[in-house]
Amino acid sequence: MLVSAVLLLPAAAPLMAQANNGGSERLSAGQPLDPAGESLSVAAEAHRALAEEYIWTAGDSAVLHGKTSEVAHHPDAKTEPHYFRTRFTLTSVPKEATLYLAGPRQAHIFINGEDAGTVASHPEYPIVFESLWSDVSRFLRPGENTLALEVVRGYGLSHHSGSQLTAQLNLGEVLAVKLVAAAPGVDEKPLLWSSPEWRSTVQTAPGWQRREFDDQSWPHVDSSGPIESKADFFRWNADAGLYNWPGYLGISPALRLFPLRPESITLQGVSQASVENAESLTASHGKAGEAGAFRLVRNGDRAPALLLDFGREINGAVSWESGSELPFTVTLSYGESQEELLNGPFLGRQKVLTPAHGSGRGPKSAFRYALLEFGDGAAEIRLKQVRADGIFYPVQSQESFTGGDRQLNRIWESSVYTAHLCMQEGIWDAPKRDRGIWMGDLDVTGQVIARVFGSMALLDESYEQLAADGHEHINGLATYTPFWIIGEARLQRQRESDDELRKLHPQLLRLLQLMAKEINADGRFEPSGKAGIFIDWAPELDRDTPEARAAAQMEYAWGFREGAQLLEELKDPAAEEMRQLADKTTLRAR
Repeated sequence: MLVSAVLLLPAAAPLMAQANNGGSERLSAGQPLDPAGESLSVAAEAHRALAEEYIWTAGDSAVLHGKTSEVAHHPDAKTEPHYFRTRFTLTSVPKEATLYLAGPRQAHIFINGEDAGTVASHPEYPIVFESLWSDVSRFLRPGENTLALEVVRGYGLSHHSGSQLTAQLNLGEVLAVKLVAAAPGVDEKPLLWSSPEWRSTVQTAPGWQRREFDDQSWPHVDSSGPIESKADFFRWNADAGLYNWPGYLGISPALRLFPLRPESITLQGVSQASVENAESLTASHGKAGEAGAFRLVRNGDRAPALLLDFGREINGAVSWESGSELPFTVTLSYGESQEELLNGPFLGRQKVLTPAHGSGRGPKSAFRYALLEFGDGAAEIRLKQVRADGIFYPVQSQESFTGGDRQLNRIWESSVYTAHLCMQEGIWDAPKRDRGIWMGDLDVTGQVIARVFGSMALLDESYEQLAADGHEHINGLATYTPFWIIGEARLQRQRESDDELRKLHPQLLRLLQLMAKEINADGRFEPSGKAGIFIDWAPELDRDTPEARAAAQMEYAWGFREGAQLLEELKDPAAEEMRQLADKTTLRAR
């Protein structure tokens, strides 16, 4: 078991480096909880947008082509091979060349007709969308080259997104490829990348992998666009496995990064390693990268590890810079608590390749603690720095709360910081588990954001996304549709114009008409389709029960009334019909 490997680590060594004294709460009462508070004006890091695209066999993307009956939620469904081919030209053969693939569970590689091996992901990992790579330098030649791939779609991840693009990634019906003239893990401009010019089929002929095979009868692939080009690619943990993809950042242009160094570092497996200058990695030690870099030398077969405490929860990714002469692998895991970190981290334990004098970066998630295990590669590890790259939406608080009770002040600040952490590619339910937009969570968090930050742009974007998703009802739940209308009415009362409301007019009308179908002749809520019923996680409210239907009845009455008001503002004659439905359902709610 992967987790047991962590549990077998010896007890933690005495604290090697610590920035603040105290218990589990390292921040003093005077320190701001939100570490981005003093960095909001910092520009986004310079980032070269990656050229490689998500592609798949033409006509076979179940989500993109509306083939809902063929959507493969089970990992054993739709496992027929897909065949891809492309040609590329090299002026010379590079000394080193690494081929990267992401999306499929496995891929058999042929270069110029030669068998270049098979790469495969690990189905037991919580992240099954992995970055796979292979050294292919010996198969290349000057002039024209041919790459042929036999792949099987990915295992797929559980998700609740109505976005077609997000669902396609989570179902594993994508392929991203690039060829880099460098050792594994080194970011260089690619020699070849996945693009719409590639060809693919599910029905091929003998010799399809040969260099001279004529693939002109194969159709061009479907492309969803470059892998960093759409916010839909970053939601619902769809891209979590791309942390090993050189050059991949995976955040929208509106978001910003800030560095956060560990408050403390603890050595795990103290008898298995000698350590020097651990304090150089912490926040209390001047600037990162100064003289006296961290040095660790393994003394045995077991992997020593560093337990990092960043002092507070953060949304982002842990990264580090190597000063070692040889490459090494870090096995990285995250936790909101030390118990989660050691006993069952949500994203599992992920291996990150670190090239000599290069850098490594883990997956995006929310965490306070991180464990870095040094198992494979160089016996001597040198780190110039290690940090968390925090990801945040650049807003500033417009409201504050300060009372006589210090604990109450901290509770208020914690709630605001929690809302800020959820402001990512839309307003998410959480930056760790689902990493997506749920209307129930948005109804609560959105009110905090609108009041405290006065930020409407991300709220509007989130409401637009929910209404544009493929589900008929919001999030596929009949009881979330009135929530959307109620929330939109609340936002409209805070706006200075009706531009956004006019933009959403068609969606508003469609959702109200959809709600009307759930009301029977007697004015009672009676779900008519496949949409679920969910009010709350409280007993008898998390499924279709008499109590949940009674609550839904009240939601619908409120939703019809607010919807009628919005339609009146738009001078839509349908407002009268919705007002009558509001009266009809209100009588039944009493």
